[in-house]
Amino acid sequence: GIVFKKGNNALILTDLSDTDKIYRSSIQTYLDSCQVSGRKIMNPDSDIIVPFLRKRDNYVQFGNRRLMIYSKQFQYSQQAEKLKIDYLYLKGNPSADVALLNKIFDYKILIVDGSNSNQLTNRLENEAKLINKNYATPGRNKSVTFVSN
Repeated sequence: GIVFKKGNNALILTDLSDTDKIYRSSIQTYLDSCQVSGRKIMNPDSDIIVPFLRKRDNYVQFGNRRLMIYSKQFQYSQQAEKLKIDYLYLKGNPSADVALLNKIFDYKILIVDGSNSNQLTNRLENEAKLINKNYATPGRNKSVTFVSN
């Protein structure tokens, strides 16, 4: 899941229920440690408009940060320019490599989440290393945190 936190409020994009063992051991632990009081769990496929976040299809605007969720269902049409985003979040074993992603997106950090196979995660990690691309690979019970100002 992805947690977007603003003050004491958080919006959580996840397909896990709040009673799921993985949710409780990773997301809930983080929320408790940050003393988050207002929580809203949303399905990652939902379009969302709240005061601090907007999400449409796979594009998320959170404060001054932009995130694209890239999955098997991602629909891309060729653009004249690369789409500029801060974070490119890969989930669900999409058919992709870093070279293809670099043709489509101008991004700062590649995030390959724990829903991807070890084989895909390792391949993308190695490809990113070869070209000195920043990446993160949060897996089960691991997380990555980025601050939005």
